[in-house]
Amino acid sequence: MKQALSKYPYSPGSMALMEQLKHRILVLDGAMGTMIQRYGLDEHDFHSGCHCGCEKGKALKGCNDILSITRPDIIEDIHRQYLEAGADIVTTNTFNANAISLADYDMQSKVREINFTAARLTRRVADEYSARCTLYRLPIYGFAESLNASVAAGIVIYELARAMRN
Repeated sequence: MKQALSKYPYSPGSMALMEQLKHRILVLDGAMGTMIQRYGLDEHDFHSGCHCGCEKGKALKGCNDILSITRPDIIEDIHRQYLEAGADIVTTNTFNANAISLADYDMQSKVREINFTAARLTRRVADEYSARCTLYRLPIYGFAESLNASVAAGIVIYELARAMRN
């Protein structure tokens, strides 16, 4: 196994990214949450079109990750804005898309669906932009960076590892 890793240490996408980095500085998109706030969304936006069991009265406003499902038009628009502004790399709308963070909204069973949907729509926008404006396929990256207030509640380390593995 170790030999295979040293023979193929990077994916083709990572190799293309490293090649670009040899020639210029690349620009990463910006804060998704800040851009989402500009839309002045209400509770309905976080529920609309979602058939994931979240319509049971649980407040979802602030669960920005679910917007990849409920308001993909907004998330795609934000990606386009960053690309038009010069971003070379776009990231998925998955800042809190892990079981621990989504437990605050009783949405931990939707981690995979949210991440997959966010990645798919980010890839679609990046490919549309690449076809029009670049000589190479734009890379996209997913992030699960935040663990919000749940961590402060005393998450046991193995629970944290299991949630991040998902």
